[in-house]
Amino acid sequence: MRVIDVAAKGYIDIPGVSVGETSGGFSIQMWVRPSGKGGPIWYWGEGGPLLVMMNNGGLELRVGVLKLLAPGAMTPGRWTHVAVEFAADGAAAIFIDGVRAASGSLPKLGATPSIRLADPGAPGFALADVRLLARVRSAGERAPSAEPQGLLAHYVGQLDGTSVRDAGPLQRHGQLGGAGQAVEVAELDVLRSPSPGAVVWDEKPDVLELPPVTTDFTGGIAVEAWVRPREATKPLLFALGDPDFFNVRLRPGDGMLIVEFAAKTGAAVIKVPGVVRADEWQHLCVSVDGGGMCRVFVDARAVHEQQVAPPAAARDGARTGGAIGEEFLGEVAELRVWQGGRSLEDVRALWLRRARGDEPSLALCYHLDSLAEGWAIDAGPRRQHARPMGRLTWGDGDGLPLRALHDARRVHVRAAGKLLLDELPVSLFPTKTIEVGLGGWGTLTSRCRLRGSTGRSRARWSAARCTRSRSSRARPAAASSRARSRSASTRR
Repeated sequence: MRVIDVAAKGYIDIPGVSVGETSGGFSIQMWVRPSGKGGPIWYWGEGGPLLVMMNNGGLELRVGVLKLLAPGAMTPGRWTHVAVEFAADGAAAIFIDGVRAASGSLPKLGATPSIRLADPGAPGFALADVRLLARVRSAGERAPSAEPQGLLAHYVGQLDGTSVRDAGPLQRHGQLGGAGQAVEVAELDVLRSPSPGAVVWDEKPDVLELPPVTTDFTGGIAVEAWVRPREATKPLLFALGDPDFFNVRLRPGDGMLIVEFAAKTGAAVIKVPGVVRADEWQHLCVSVDGGGMCRVFVDARAVHEQQVAPPAAARDGARTGGAIGEEFLGEVAELRVWQGGRSLEDVRALWLRRARGDEPSLALCYHLDSLAEGWAIDAGPRRQHARPMGRLTWGDGDGLPLRALHDARRVHVRAAGKLLLDELPVSLFPTKTIEVGLGGWGTLTSRCRLRGSTGRSRARWSAARCTRSRSSRARPAAASSRARSRSASTRR
């Protein structure tokens, strides 16, 4: 995706909007990556609203002495989707990565001859996918990956000299002041992707190498991922390097899951048999809290709990790195590492959802739905991207029961004879309508979820909903009489 990297002391002036364009509400959305700490992101003009990044990463939307505050919204060097909405009645809100971060009442928005992005006094910002939109947005339209509707202007990183080109229908081209350039950023394509996918390991040398991880896991650690391992493998799914190592191994051949980590009293080893299934998608989560309680969750169900020694105290300096998928064959999606242990409620809240990347206590978050510029992108707050080694490829995660970030469609299903405690996307299950004639009784219409297999997975599903057609409710009286006669004869 193309972005405009505005250097320190640079800015972009874009044409303003009229009272008629703001009277029904107004929204401004953009992806922002600050180069330093603090500075105006945009302002409306004389007496209008001003959006400022504070030195502590908070965002303030100011109008005169009034302000809305979204604390901890941004981090230097990290891409964040920021949306500000103004309703016709004066209600205003700030959304960070699609989630409401602050709201309140401000003076109604008026006209302005121009809007300035960045500022000569700011340290510089990279800006992408800037949209000016009529009216406030619905939840789906507010998603960072949503297609723009009701565009007043749309700036997609196109520079012609110093002219910032508007890709929208009204051609409201802006002007770059100071230094800046248009560049391609593959990382942003990954962050904008709304749909889940998976990285495929086809050969044993394939691996994702982690950079040195400085996070303090003394208070506990949890690792979770969607995996579809092949039968004959004994891989290391996840590993943090020395000195405070933490390893999760899988043995699909006998279903064994093995956890090894540096504890205060040596190395702790936990073995959980019969939980890893070969050749089908399953969600695995291993959690060790600060007191040494190890819990293993499979498909959002607690399958093992064991008290072991607490994790070793954090040591100075970074670990030597780590790996994802060492000697692994199969597919992995949505691998997350959390600072601190996870409860069953924590796991159930997010196991079927693609994470945003800014959830509290999230240390690492690899969506693994693509590989960008030679990296597996960490969508978490630290942006510790992993380097693919070997011949790793990525695919669409055929059959992966992971909901896209803003997919609100739901349906209850049964898996392995158990009712899942969350809902899966309706889109996972194709439907077919079957009509069966019942003679004088009318027609039975059945709308069924087709029984089938999710790719190479052995999982099977089926569900059905049957509704009588209008003709069946209006069957002839003679037919009803014959039915009662047959029923009475049967009883005799």
